[in-house]
Amino acid sequence: MITEKKRTRLPPESRRQAIFAAAIDAAERLDYRHMTREDIGKAAGCTPALVSSYFGDMEDIRKMIVEHGCTSGNLLLIGQAMAARHPMTRRLDINLRLAAAKKYLGLSTLSAN
Repeated sequence: MITEKKRTRLPPESRRQAIFAAAIDAAERLDYRHMTREDIGKAAGCTPALVSSYFGDMEDIRKMIVEHGCTSGNLLLIGQAMAARHPMTRRLDINLRLAAAKKYLGLSTLSAN
């Protein structure tokens, strides 16, 4: 006998937060330029269509990821955005950019001099 896993319907704001957290996780694991709606949906426990319903197309999602990285100081996401030459990273403090480059490249030392 096959039993189906019962799905839990989350309130819209809770679902949005879960998808957003899954998108951040996917970006950190896979690089924001390479993640897909399928990756996000799988991590969030929803369909790729629901990801699009909440956040739009992948261009919108990637923009949201970079904005989050830059405003929260997430060094890995900032490093990914710098590697992609995203214009938002140019406005960041040099020390934050250096720290992000070190994190992204896996270096222990890197200086502005």
